[in-house]
Amino acid sequence: MMLEQYKNYIKEETLKDYPLEAVFLITKSGCQKVDNIAKDPRSSFAVKTRDIANAQKEGLLAVVHSHPDYPAYPSHADMQTQLNYKIPFGLLATDGKSTTDLIWWGDGVPTPDLKSRTFRYGVTDCWSYIRDYYNINLGIDLKDYAREWDFWKNGNDLYTNNLNDAGFYKIDEIKNIKPYDIFLCNYRSRIPNHGGVYIGDGLISHHMTSRDAIDISRHPSTEPLHRHRNHISAVYRYKDF
Repeated sequence: MMLEQYKNYIKEETLKDYPLEAVFLITKSGCQKVDNIAKDPRSSFAVKTRDIANAQKEGLLAVVHSHPDYPAYPSHADMQTQLNYKIPFGLLATDGKSTTDLIWWGDGVPTPDLKSRTFRYGVTDCWSYIRDYYNINLGIDLKDYAREWDFWKNGNDLYTNNLNDAGFYKIDEIKNIKPYDIFLCNYRSRIPNHGGVYIGDGLISHHMTSRDAIDISRHPSTEPLHRHRNHISAVYRYKDF
């Protein structure tokens, strides 16, 4: 990404602002660090209306912020803000001595490879995989939703609450599953906390989740449906099929 040209500057300024979240606005004119006016700038960020307005006049391309003392994945608020702005968002985590690489997500960000990507919640998780699979194979852009890690433990039913809105309807029985249908699984949870795509011939394609929000050992896989059948709680089909 062209936005990567600013990574060294962003890393240097992030370390200077530690333990506060640093905020950067990237425009057609360059990259500028702006004041974080959040009530608690150690754990959130907010930007002056004037700074956003000026950046938009210059052509706002992306927003970047840091996560002091980690984690290196977007929060629910980060994701919702990105969805509101509809531009790439970036973040990096820091312990005050070093930083992670920049992590990008959202509109305009190149799609990570479906086979080699690793698990990072909110960026390359199971819902991200479903969205990217539909986009690459069918040219369909599914809606994205802000979500928090361990949403199912907090009683939030991410999939059931949003799949109808995303253009899907529920299939009564798993025996009627067809290619490109989405299956939902319950793993040690009463609420569906995983999903994937049925690709036909008794096979599924999915990005298995992890106990941790970031797991570089977890890659997407293609497996027999029957391995997960006991955990499958629902099947959904896209409205145009």
